Amino acid sequence: MFNTRKIALSINFRSATMWTSTVSVTRYCFLLAVVQGIAAAGSESASPARAAVQGTPQTDDDRLPRDTEPLAYGLRLVPSYDKPSDQYQFGGQVEILIKVNEITPNVTLNARDMVIKSVAVTEYSTQTDLEMDAFVMVPDEERLVISTTKNLLAGRRYQVKIVFQGMLRTDMTGFYRSVYKERNNTMWMAVTNFKPTFARRAFPCYDEPTYKTPFNISLGRQPYQMSLSNMPLYMSQRLEYYGWWLDSFETTPPIPTYLVGGFVGVLKKSEHSKETNVNVYGSGDHLNQTGYAMEEAPTLFQTMDNYTTIPDGIVKMDFVGIPEIDGEGLEIWGMNLYREKYLFIEDDSKTKFKELSTMVMQQLQSNQWFGNLVTCSWWNYPWLNEGFARYFRYYATETVKSDWRLEEMFVVEQHQTALAFDQVPRHSMTASVKSTDDIQSLFDHITYNKAAAVLRMIRNTVSENNFHEPLKLYLKNYRNAATSPSILWSVFENFYFDIKFQLQEDVSFTDFVHTWTDQSGYPVINVTWKNSMYTVTQQRFSVWPSNDNTTKWYFGVTYTNNTTRNFNNLNPVRWMKPTLSAIYIRDPNPTAWFIFNLQSSGFYRVNYDSDNWKHIVQQLNVSYEAIPVLNRAQLIDDSFNLARASMLEYSTALDLSMYLKNEEDQIPWYTAINCLTYVVERMRRSPYGYDYIKSYVRDLATLIYQKTEDSVLKRGVQDHVTLASWNKFSVWACSLDSKVCTENALKNFYLWSTGTKISPDIKDAVLCTGIRSKNSTESWMAMFNLYVNTQSGSEKDSAQTALTCTPNTVLLYQYLGSLFDSDKGGPVHLQDFKDICAAMSLTPEGIDASTTFLMNNIAKILKTMLSGESIVTYMYRVLASKVALDSEIKRLYDLKNATGLPPTVKASFDESFLIVEQNVRWYNLHHATINQWTGAPNDPPTEAPTTLMSTIPTTLMTTAPTTVTSPASTTLMTSQSPVTNSTMLPVTISTDMPVTNSTVLPVTNSTDMPVTNSSMLPVTISTDMPVTNSTDIPVTNSPMLPVTNSTDMPVTNSTDMPVTNSTDMPVTNSPMLPVTNSTDMPVTNSTNMPVTNSTNMPVTNSTNMPVTNSTNMPVTNVTGYGPTKFDFDHTTPVSMSRCPNSTGVPLFRASWPVTVVVTATALFVLIL
Repeated sequence: MFNTRKIALSINFRSATMWTSTVSVTRYCFLLAVVQGIAAAGSESASPARAAVQGTPQTDDDRLPRDTEPLAYGLRLVPSYDKPSDQYQFGGQVEILIKVNEITPNVTLNARDMVIKSVAVTEYSTQTDLEMDAFVMVPDEERLVISTTKNLLAGRRYQVKIVFQGMLRTDMTGFYRSVYKERNNTMWMAVTNFKPTFARRAFPCYDEPTYKTPFNISLGRQPYQMSLSNMPLYMSQRLEYYGWWLDSFETTPPIPTYLVGGFVGVLKKSEHSKETNVNVYGSGDHLNQTGYAMEEAPTLFQTMDNYTTIPDGIVKMDFVGIPEIDGEGLEIWGMNLYREKYLFIEDDSKTKFKELSTMVMQQLQSNQWFGNLVTCSWWNYPWLNEGFARYFRYYATETVKSDWRLEEMFVVEQHQTALAFDQVPRHSMTASVKSTDDIQSLFDHITYNKAAAVLRMIRNTVSENNFHEPLKLYLKNYRNAATSPSILWSVFENFYFDIKFQLQEDVSFTDFVHTWTDQSGYPVINVTWKNSMYTVTQQRFSVWPSNDNTTKWYFGVTYTNNTTRNFNNLNPVRWMKPTLSAIYIRDPNPTAWFIFNLQSSGFYRVNYDSDNWKHIVQQLNVSYEAIPVLNRAQLIDDSFNLARASMLEYSTALDLSMYLKNEEDQIPWYTAINCLTYVVERMRRSPYGYDYIKSYVRDLATLIYQKTEDSVLKRGVQDHVTLASWNKFSVWACSLDSKVCTENALKNFYLWSTGTKISPDIKDAVLCTGIRSKNSTESWMAMFNLYVNTQSGSEKDSAQTALTCTPNTVLLYQYLGSLFDSDKGGPVHLQDFKDICAAMSLTPEGIDASTTFLMNNIAKILKTMLSGESIVTYMYRVLASKVALDSEIKRLYDLKNATGLPPTVKASFDESFLIVEQNVRWYNLHHATINQWTGAPNDPPTEAPTTLMSTIPTTLMTTAPTTVTSPASTTLMTSQSPVTNSTMLPVTISTDMPVTNSTVLPVTNSTDMPVTNSSMLPVTISTDMPVTNSTDIPVTNSPMLPVTNSTDMPVTNSTDMPVTNSTDMPVTNSPMLPVTNSTDMPVTNSTNMPVTNSTNMPVTNSTNMPVTNSTNMPVTNVTGYGPTKFDFDHTTPVSMSRCPNSTGVPLFRASWPVTVVVTATALFVLIL
């Protein structure tokens, strides 16, 4: 037996209270966490300090008590995920230097989904260990409460050391694992996403953005792997046993926990990055696609440097392509994570893809100032970070890509998107939050799009210089600080005071901005003209019925008319105020038409009297260029949404849209696509009217498609905006079955399929049209193979969407089924699944397949997937926004009323179903007007809708035997008669009748009736009935009854019933009952029940229960349970070497030894 060697590590804590780049003291590197074979995450700490503490009362807004605060962190994380035996776990240790503000016996931290192995608290100045009373996880509050027997004294500093372990997640939050393919090999990586409140899922901490502290970070890895973190690598240390390495990084500046970053995996550094301070990392398959990012990044970064005149303080920047990441990308201090398709751009990528890549880079870089350098102090106003970053995504990129027309695209893509999102009940920009779910829900179009649009409105109101200069002061004065909106606006107010700037009519700047940040919604102004006087009133705009017409805002009013035609003067002529019922503007100039809200500079809509609308329509038809492009887009957007809200006749909006046949500019067309698509989708309910309105819109789409294609192919126009719009207009026209678009697309599909290169900007339309028109399994599978194997993000995106275009619901169902392999290296990544659902909802066949898939698999998704609730609620919400027919609506209604839904899912479904009800209401109000305008015959009378009358939460109710023969009927079987399945799709049974399976697909039974299996595929049982197996196929049992196995096939038991094995086949037991083994076959126990072994076969125990062994066979115990905790035959020391430290941030406490314990199957680094 080897002697255990205790290694003491000392640190200098005293200089760690404040971070500075010039501190020079001694630094010791250390070994901290589990290196291989981490013990099961469910095991409990054996520490006697775990007394029965029930937790502390929840504080306001879910924030931690203010009696303590962090000064510095030392953090070590070691992921283990390469082998199935690793169980995708990680081990870790965090040591926090804290300051006590008020006398307290408790240290309360954020923590969830981890096992705490040990906790210690040490008084800093004396290095005296405090006696522990208890430490306990409080799951409902996501907290770890640490209690000592004596109070922690105010004004003193303490060291808190915690050893913990957890599971690498699969939902792209916290410390999670991601899988990808490289040269047909399955590769894994571990990566962090701590924004906004996910750091607590990786290590105990003060998980609030107001706490900005320095971090010393170390990451464990295997020799063939690499690691990255916020700062440059300081040193790597090889461990003697098993060859593992520990990478330690330089100390960070003060950052909040959500900006802590780490990566462990196998990536390669791009050769392109040698000449810049930006490093690009990706899989080997993408190394030749990094040139675009490396070419664009330096110019984009310089733009923000020039604008702010403040260095971001980042000593290195890594761009890391991640196969699975939530959203477009994630900003981390010194390391931006990107969705692969936005980082790796080929020369022949779609023009829009190149634009998105550039803008995502710019937004994440903008976050280095707004969010990283200056941080919102709490999550009820994340717009303070994200709104500015989204604003500069367009503004900063515009300065280097002026031909992209991004200032104009901002109005269509951000401003109008925010208007549409905020015209139903939403939260305000600054909102109250009570939980982490509330916080997460704020990251939506309000926080990003609306906030950016409101910032643009403020800039337009006060002038560019009066927006720019106080913003620079804000960044300068609060660098490395956490701030709030009131601090931001106080900087603006002080600047205006110094330069003697005042808004007109004695409007307070703070009052002005607070009505926009603290109130939800936005106004519509109603303008009339009579006797040379404009009368302007405001009210809250809503497309849903609302009793809230009292909310009002401060904002400046701009206007012009057909006489002056000055659209560039954005200085307000008058101010709307909450205290005024109306304002009056005298204008003696004779006028035919007038337009308010010049250049869409204000975040509001405008409605006019009927005469002015007629004059505007007339002007557009005679000479639309008399009205600038942004106001043309505004008139389209306002008119259609005013009609949607029943404030304007749809005939007026449709009359206005007729001018589009002459429109040459792309910007108004982008708006028209959004507005007209909503009408067409809703009119699917109309038996006659749908074809008429679709025909009108199709003719418009064909016009702009043909004009754009001719510009590119015949006149050789190659500017950025034209090429990007060629993609958009071709997809729109082909989706409406435009004859010329479809014919051209099919010609190009043939050329492409025979190896001829086609433009990437029409590939979306070409591939989708080809798949839809071919309607063959062979073509679909060929497209699926392209989707799986192509290394081009642009082409992969085109193929991904094209796969949703088939009218074959069986193939669509199969495509959605790829979800269940998303965390196993399957072809569809989790973040792509939402895009697939959105694309599939655009066709009736897609709606049918998606609804069927959701109904059949909702229980499985919720049970087996960590992000299951997010997936099912997203699918339901998307479907709710698209369904139109009664048959479609009924299925959603029945699904939301199904029994057994978790309360949070039920609440989300109910909320989403309001969209369905409002869309039906829209149809009832407006379809007759639209039919009259298009000349469609009156729709036949219909019976009362059954969608809101049914209370039967099922899709099939029969009393006769049912034979399932078509995919459409295999959605859900809930009949009271026997079911015979002879289809090629799985059947899910929830009846009280037996099932006979004679197919080549499995049957899942969740009933109270037995299953007789005579097929060659397994039967999965989740009922309270026994299983009789007489086949050569294994039986998986998950009910509440015992399994008797008398076959030559193994039995997998995951129930709460015992297993009796009298065969020559092994038994795998994972229930909550004991295993008795009296056979000559091995038993693997992964439960929390004891194992009794009286056989001549080995027992492997990976549970939290002891093993009693009375045989001559070995017992392998990989838990912390047994006669003595470390009663093993082999121990070996790990050597450590010292290394200098440039700061005083804590690394490891001197009196804590490290011991390595080696067993036959695992190596542990145990903190004693």
